[in-house]
Amino acid sequence: MYRINLKFIIMKKNKSYKFPKFQITAYVILILLIVLTGCYDQGEKDSTNVTYNRVTKNKEIRAAYFIADPYLIKDPKSGKISGIFGEVLDSIGAKLGYKISWTIEVGFSDMAEGLRTGKYDVVGSGVWINSARGKVADFTTPIFYDAVGVYVRKDDERFNQDLSLVNNTSITVSTIDGEMAATIAKQDFPSAKTLSIPPTSDLSLMLKNVAEKKADITFIGLGPGNNYITKNPNSLKNIAEEKPIRVFATSIMVGKSEYDLTQTLNFAIMDLENSGTIDRIIQKYDKGFKTHIRVAKPYQSVRR
Repeated sequence: MYRINLKFIIMKKNKSYKFPKFQITAYVILILLIVLTGCYDQGEKDSTNVTYNRVTKNKEIRAAYFIADPYLIKDPKSGKISGIFGEVLDSIGAKLGYKISWTIEVGFSDMAEGLRTGKYDVVGSGVWINSARGKVADFTTPIFYDAVGVYVRKDDERFNQDLSLVNNTSITVSTIDGEMAATIAKQDFPSAKTLSIPPTSDLSLMLKNVAEKKADITFIGLGPGNNYITKNPNSLKNIAEEKPIRVFATSIMVGKSEYDLTQTLNFAIMDLENSGTIDRIIQKYDKGFKTHIRVAKPYQSVRR
């Protein structure tokens, strides 16, 4: 460590005053601390809200997505985006005066990484919030809640009374890499085998694999489940209607530490919620099933 040997001299009425060396050292340390703290604070400011600053400057939200009817639907010919979250995010953009650009299709296993590296600003399809995802990303307030059904073939009676029978090496669970069905299978039924498909696959393929006897069972939200059964009558059934295997808050995913962007989106969501816009959008895609659990309004009394 270098020794600083400085002399501070104050001239006053032809007199000079010398500071003791220990005072000089204290002053130098204090100055260094102030400078370094300022640099640290500036670095902290620069490392947070990067996405928010870009969004407000460009007036554009770049949204990644995965295809999952009714959460998000993409017309194969025109490329037009629709679905619950397609319309909700477009409505948010209209409220804020921002353009919504649906930029890239992502998989469940890597969608948080793209937020971290700045490839896009949000994942706009509607993502289930859980503790693992909460470590690598942040979320807006829920748009609604999803009950997760347990789907088997229409004529399969094996698990009606006892779901623990799924935890057997002879049973195959249909999953997608990084998607919640894979997590549920691992946590609740570790002995069961899995038939896993790539992370960018359409959610309906998990159901199709069960219907085609490639797998025995799968776990999926009631929206996609009901849509599949409507299009394919007498193919599958949900054996967990009374007691869902999970319930998840469904939200827009944003990058970690993007507080300002998250709050801006939250205020727009609140606006749409209070105007009835979100409820109308959900009803449009619910098709009479009432599959999505609405977010309770804080000013309404609880009905018993």
